[in-house]
Amino acid sequence: MKKFIAIAVIAILVGGFVLPACKKYDDGPAFTVLTKKMRLDGEWVVESYYEDDVDRTSAYRSLIESELLVMDKKGTWTLTATENFFHTTGTENGTWTWATDKEDLSKVTTSNSPSTLEVWHILRLTNKEFWYHVRDGNGTRLEYHLEPK
Repeated sequence: MKKFIAIAVIAILVGGFVLPACKKYDDGPAFTVLTKKMRLDGEWVVESYYEDDVDRTSAYRSLIESELLVMDKKGTWTLTATENFFHTTGTENGTWTWATDKEDLSKVTTSNSPSTLEVWHILRLTNKEFWYHVRDGNGTRLEYHLEPK
């Protein structure tokens, strides 16, 4: 019995030091067995949108009717969006790579000329949630919370 208690105490102590170190992103997850590429791979839609920490989802939805972001674990992406005013649909695509020890995602748009680079700072990445933020040209913090389609 003493041996079991000693093993349990050691396991709790080791878990207390190891598990917090597994958390890479500001909002988690604390631990996962899926790789970052596996969690990112798939079809995503915007669930909520914030400007400087203020919920602006309804303003976003008044401009954008629908969107679909397809992230491929091989490093390609496609974004298709339909706007509300003329109900036109546009598509962009390009490549992505990890940056800053996989805390950021460098996204290159190759469908435009010239190509453009945008860096997304990842806040949360699970297989059910993909949160990131960027800064616009005025320094406004734009935060997107995406969910699987």
